[in-house]
Amino acid sequence: MTAPNAPVVHRPAPTSVVAAALGVHITIATAPHLADTVRRAWSGATALPHDVAALVARSVPAEQPHEAELDLAGLSTRVTLAAIEARRGELTMLHACGLAATDGAVVAFVGPSGRGKTTVAATLGRHFGYVSDETVGIGADWSVAAYRKPLSILRAPGTPKEQLSPDALGLLPLPTAPLRVVSVIVLDRSPDAPASPELHRLGLIDALPLLIPNLSYLNDQAQGLKVLSELADRVGGFAQVRYRDAVDLVDIAADLFAIPLSPVPSVTGTYRLTPELAPHHPGARSFARRPGVHWVHDRGRTAMLGHGQVRILDGIGPAIWAGLEQPATFDEILRSVLAELGPPPTGDPADPVAQALTDLTGLGLVVVRE
Repeated sequence: MTAPNAPVVHRPAPTSVVAAALGVHITIATAPHLADTVRRAWSGATALPHDVAALVARSVPAEQPHEAELDLAGLSTRVTLAAIEARRGELTMLHACGLAATDGAVVAFVGPSGRGKTTVAATLGRHFGYVSDETVGIGADWSVAAYRKPLSILRAPGTPKEQLSPDALGLLPLPTAPLRVVSVIVLDRSPDAPASPELHRLGLIDALPLLIPNLSYLNDQAQGLKVLSELADRVGGFAQVRYRDAVDLVDIAADLFAIPLSPVPSVTGTYRLTPELAPHHPGARSFARRPGVHWVHDRGRTAMLGHGQVRILDGIGPAIWAGLEQPATFDEILRSVLAELGPPPTGDPADPVAQALTDLTGLGLVVVRE
């Protein structure tokens, strides 16, 4: 209850600023005296005509309760979380910066925080359209949903980073052509890198441990590993670039927009989904692949994805997995492994096969049928 002589405080009605992030309309509610600051920072994040069908309304506050000043960096985080939550299960969302050529071809440069994505976006964005420095969202048709958020730029050592719009940094706008992914490049910035950037291909299984930690909500896609395998097919295989400084990438950047990278045998692997098991009649003890396991095989190795983790089988693991094309007894698996790999130089070949089966069973990839 207000005291009789207490002054009446009139709070101005909040002002809304609308930004587009991954095809989602984000309404930012802010105090009127902060609206221009928010509007300038997010001026690059405007909706595209071909995004309209995918827009989903979301709202985030520009200020948290009791904040004394506007936290633009925190606001970027809240907008990002709202956008990726809205598109979970719909887009393959890479933690990446994206640049677009005039024909709509997009290269996604993947890397965790601190790997140099924003610097790459700020540098190459003066030569190619700025798509994002945070998240590149890829649709089932390989279209790309832009997220032209403000860039977090350190102006001077020891000072807070500024949140600057693409226009303030002189970055190019998006092309008028629809965006589509053509290359996925993992960033490897190192002071020990050669003077000229080195681009090398990654086999699918080599790429998975680098990509999966930099994907949002992969498990919400019905067949996440299949999506990555098909994406590898789409772009002609993933690659990694080793470099010292983002400016060094300018000279090779145009080559990354080829559609796709030149095909190389076996860079994309073979994707499979383990089917349901046929009815089992009690008899000899046998082993079988657990139904529903998503897996890929590439150049002598096999990788499985489950619960956000990738497990890679090497050594005799892939041979055992291959021997389980149909449920098999231990003796049948042993014969299959020996036929593929030959006998070990020393010791009983049954011992490592038995241990590997125990490990695969413990991981939930193989089931035992009595």
